[in-house]
Parts: sequence; structure tokens; C-alpha cells
Amino acid sequence: KTTLDINLQDISEEALMEAMRYHQADWGTAILMEVKTGKIKAVANLEKIKDGYWESFNHAIGSAVEPGSTFKTASMLALLEDNYINLDDTVFINKGEWEYFDERMVDSSPESFLLDSTSVRKAFEISSNVGISKLVTNFYGSRNKLNKEEGAERYINRLKQFNLHIPTGVEIKGEDNPYIKEAYSTDDNWSGTTLPWMSIGYELELTPLQLLTFYNAVANDGTMMKPYLVTEVQRFGELKKSFKPTVIKRQIARKEAVKAVQELLRGVVEEGTARKLRSTEYSFAGKTGTAQINYQRLSGKTRIGGYQASFAGYFPAENPVYSCIVVINNPRLHGNYGSEVAGPVFRKIADQCFSAELQLHEPLPVMAKRQVTGRKLPSFDIGYQEDMAKLVSYFDMPNYGNPASEVAVLRTVRDTMFFEDRSLSTEEVPSVTGMGLKDALFLLENRGLKVKIDGFGKVTRQSLRPGTPIRGQEITLYLK
Repeated sequence: KTTLDINLQDISEEALMEAMRYHQADWGTAILMEVKTGKIKAVANLEKIKDGYWESFNHAIGSAVEPGSTFKTASMLALLEDNYINLDDTVFINKGEWEYFDERMVDSSPESFLLDSTSVRKAFEISSNVGISKLVTNFYGSRNKLNKEEGAERYINRLKQFNLHIPTGVEIKGEDNPYIKEAYSTDDNWSGTTLPWMSIGYELELTPLQLLTFYNAVANDGTMMKPYLVTEVQRFGELKKSFKPTVIKRQIARKEAVKAVQELLRGVVEEGTARKLRSTEYSFAGKTGTAQINYQRLSGKTRIGGYQASFAGYFPAENPVYSCIVVINNPRLHGNYGSEVAGPVFRKIADQCFSAELQLHEPLPVMAKRQVTGRKLPSFDIGYQEDMAKLVSYFDMPNYGNPASEVAVLRTVRDTMFFEDRSLSTEEVPSVTGMGLKDALFLLENRGLKVKIDGFGKVTRQSLRPGTPIRGQEITLYLK
């Protein structure tokens, strides 16, 4: 038996397929995980082939790629874990452009081009490459012989603390290994530009599932769960093996640091690159990512072969139930940013989960039952006795009387309701005051009267007096 939920699987596949066709992308994946347990509830993989889009390869676990800006969350957690920054500190972003040795780094957010400096919080919300890379290089870029961990070595060790350097161990073959460079290693081609580019999600590789496992730990207040697909193995109905939720690491970072990162991820949706994805029905948190793919760096210039759009996050933001990652590789039409390609897929999955699952809704307050007084109970309501009796019974309201007539009057005395007879002549105009329009029309038109209506609600007055002989007259009902 697997952890997959058929309904959630259908939701994820449909949302991903719609985006893949719309953007004409090469491949895409979406993974939905249960925050508290690590259960993979849905995993969708699609790849463009000659006849359309099919699941031909499990990119969720088998494709280790440069994640781009979704990795900035790990860089921020490292800085916060080391107490190097506060969210309201100022960082210099030089209008979104900076040079590291012979390489030029630029931002993609129009907001960056107007700012010489901004807060750490704002730099993350607008996904400033310059802002995040300068923070990391400022604090991890210098080598100090007095420290056991020298500069970038400390940064790399933080990434290892978050388990980003090892596979998840999910029970399915084909998981690609993550790739995190060793600090200053010539075997890993470490250079002066490696640290700033690593800080924003380049020169390292992770599978979508490995990155989601990290985000799931952030959603889970720092507790990292092992993602798993199998709950039990049976043979001819006999249980052979069962699998339970497994904690990989009790705490990947200080709780204060994790809380600060949660605040940053919420800010991305409320004020940052994902603000157009906000929902009025529920809250969610996450990070957009837009990575360059198939690029070449020559003489300080970068030739880009395409983009990879992603969004990683969780919902609801306050008490997360699910974490989710969406990665769409090489979208060719209608945009290439994570906020416009992958983010809407995340939002559609979250929307449908929210609509379908009770656990995503806040419980209504349980209040003590109040005694209902006569002023708040219906009184002098007139209608068909059988219909009124059903309503009173449905709302569990105490009542007395069992009139034999088809139409009944409901009267209230203090906190109790009584049903009374209402006999109606077929030859005289009946009193319909107190009735709803449907009942009044039925009675009057079946007696040959022509009915005009003035107003909305219940009948408060009628133009013909009750008891008037019926001769096919016109009667006006005044409703309020």
C-alpha cells in the first residue's frame, strides 16, 4: 500500500498538465507532502514527447538540477542560524547589479533597479540576487585562520546541517544524488565566484524531492521528516512489513531561526514576488524560483539557453498541513518566471485541497447552547402544516399540537411553540397574512384569484378582506 491519495494525485496531475500545455515546457513535476509525517500524497511527472505529454521519467526524484532562487531560503536560514543578521538589517544592492571578479550578477525584479539598499526582509521578498549574495559573501567570504571553520567552509557546513548534501532515502529506485561543493576544493572547481552563485542556487544540484524535504522541515518548525511512499507490504493479504513516519533530524536549526524564515516565506506571498498568487480564503507561504539552464559564461557574459521555473512552499501558513513543490523546465510560451509559471500550479493544487479537505479549515468556536426566548422564535407563521413540522423538527425546537387541517398557524408563548388549526373556505377569500409567498400563491390561485405582488418577504397585508365571496377578482399581496 502506498501513501498516495488518488484524489490529490488527480488534482496535481491536472494542474501540472494544464500548465505544461499552456507554456509548452520540456518537463515538469509536482510533489505534495504531508508536513507532520513526510507522507508523499501525490507526485506528478510529465515530459514533452512527440505525441504530447506523458510520464516517461520520474523527475521528482531522478533529476538533480540547479534550483535557482528557491535555494535562497537555505542561505537565509544559514545566516540566521549563525546570528549574522536580523530581518530588519540593511543590505546594499546597488540597484540590482554587482560584479564578482569577472562575473556580473543582476536582479530580475524591477523594484531592485530603484534601490541602492533595502532591508534583508525586502531583499528576500523581491528575490534580490545581489542582496542575498552580498549577505552570504560578507559573512562567509573571508578566511580566518583563527577559526576552525574558514569562511565558506562554515556556510557549506550549515547546508550539511540542513541535510542538503545527502539523498532522502525514499523507498523507490532512481534517486539522484545531491551535489554540494566542498569549500575551496579544486576537485569541485571552487573559484572566487562559487560562493555568491551558490548562495542563489547555482553551482549545486538538488532533486525537487530533496529541496521539498528541506521546505517541509521549515514548515514543521525545524523537524525534518523522511519522505516515504509505502505504508505497508502485504503478500496474499498477510502483512509482511509496515512503514511509519521517521524523523531524520529533530531540529535542523534553532527554532528562532526557523521562525524567522517562516516569516520571510510568508512575506514573499504577502508582499513579494508571489503576491499576485495570494488567496482570500486561506494563507500560504513559499518562495519563487527562476533558474537559468543550459547557460555558458564567457568573458563576463552569460548566454542563456532557457529557464526553469519553480515554487516551493506550504499551506496553510499558520498551521501547515501540506508542503508542495512545482518545477517546470524550459517553458517556451507565456512567461518563464516562477511566479507566473510554477506558482499558479501550486495555487491550483492548494485551492482544490482547501475546497476538498476538512482538515485545512479552522474549526468553528464551540459555544455553550443558549436558551432561545420567545422574541427570537418564529411567531404567527402560517403555512402547510407538514412542511412547518419538518422544519421545527430539523432544528430540534420544542413544539406542541398536531392540527388536522392542511394549513397551520405557529404561535409562540415564552420559549415554546404551538401549532393551531387554520381551516380555509374554498368559496371565500382566505387570510394569507403571515404566509410566505409560495404558500399564499398556491392557496389564492387555486381559488381562482388573480394575484399581484408588492414587495419581498412574508405577506403583511392583502387588498381583499378575508371572507369576501370569491368571483375571480384581483388581489394584491403586500410583502415585507
